[in-house]
Amino acid sequence: MYATDKYVIRVTLEPGELDEFGSTHDYTHTILQDENLVLATNLVKSHTTVPVPAVVHVEEGLTVLEMKEGIDLEQAWDSLSSRQLDAIKLELRSYIEQLRTIPNPHAAEFAVGTLCLTHELLFVTDPTYPHKGPFKTIEEYRHHAPGLLNHTPKFSKHAKPVFDHMDWYQSNIILTPNLDRIAAIIDWENAGFVPDPKDLHRGDVPIEEWSKPQWADILDGLDVEN
Repeated sequence: MYATDKYVIRVTLEPGELDEFGSTHDYTHTILQDENLVLATNLVKSHTTVPVPAVVHVEEGLTVLEMKEGIDLEQAWDSLSSRQLDAIKLELRSYIEQLRTIPNPHAAEFAVGTLCLTHELLFVTDPTYPHKGPFKTIEEYRHHAPGLLNHTPKFSKHAKPVFDHMDWYQSNIILTPNLDRIAAIIDWENAGFVPDPKDLHRGDVPIEEWSKPQWADILDGLDVEN
């Protein structure tokens, strides 16, 4: 990934090519994530007021996005007042509520899944799990969720699939330079439809590992049922 004053440029590494940390990657998975990022970003832009970067250019192995001015929440964390953090969390919850009103454009094909070509879930904790979706029903997803998430799902049997970012890590939240508002929410490559996004953040999944207890309640009160 490269950044200029105006653009963020994502270039897909070739199979076997090492990244800047000397690691290899799953080329097929990366291609699906790039495709999903573009489709999810455009879907959010067309259905909500959630601030997302514009997709400027797409071709095989290359995605160009608008650069949003600001500082990510992870970097700004220690500089935020409690008032600023409360305001950001309130604003984020309003955006999450908007995401949950987005209709599934592939409802005839799956209840739980993503927008990429295969519609499989791309956030899974265990990448070796053999069935990543898509899932026709909530019950089918519930059956596979322990293998996908490494913990037993707790979402209600009445929960309905809603659209979610799937990765509310602080570095994906870009704040305005004065740190008072959200300028953009970025990196939608894992986004898709799941019955209860909060369930992704239980047990041994990242929200407990971020060591920021003030952030762990961002999905509280946002449970969705039919």
